[in-house]
Amino acid sequence: MKQGKCTNIEGRCSKAISQEVIEYEVTADPECPECGRTLEVIAPPKPPIKIPWKTISIVVLPLLLVGGGIWWWVNRPKESNPTPRKTPPTLLALQDSIRNALDSSRFEEANSFAKKLSNQLMVSNQLRESLIPFYKEVKEEANTHYTNIVVNDKDCNRIVIPFYYYVCAYILSPNDDEAHYVEERRKACEAFAKSNCKDKGISISGGN
Repeated sequence: MKQGKCTNIEGRCSKAISQEVIEYEVTADPECPECGRTLEVIAPPKPPIKIPWKTISIVVLPLLLVGGGIWWWVNRPKESNPTPRKTPPTLLALQDSIRNALDSSRFEEANSFAKKLSNQLMVSNQLRESLIPFYKEVKEEANTHYTNIVVNDKDCNRIVIPFYYYVCAYILSPNDDEAHYVEERRKACEAFAKSNCKDKGISISGGN
């Protein structure tokens, strides 16, 4: 079916005056059934535009996902590479000073440097935490001096050195087992001094 309107207003056609929409067969002539005037054909309404959402989603969604992934990768939080903690120059210098003084048999000076080494580690919790990697080195130094001075040489002049190295190791010990180990060694140094070194005026105790 097609549609049209009669335009015979001057002929007083009622269908023209009322603007009635007249339907007629596709194969028939478009004439007004009342006055016979040729109808003005009404164009059929245009169908609504259909948006192909499915097609759009298939194409656009992967692009959004890829774009979002690229944006995240570019703007992701950067992993900071922590700088390995190094032993402060002051502590290294004190260790070197202890070694040099021992090499020159300046025992009182070596003992003094050993005390300073332990005092440096008592400054703050922050310093101690930053020096935990230094623990193994301090423990090895303590054990070396303990073996040489207390066990082998039984030398009162140098007894302060392993004692204060064990004080340092105790401060830096990473766990209770290590703390217990170095504390027992420190006590062994103290016991050695009490038993063998009193007549020489050498007495050690505490961590200062």
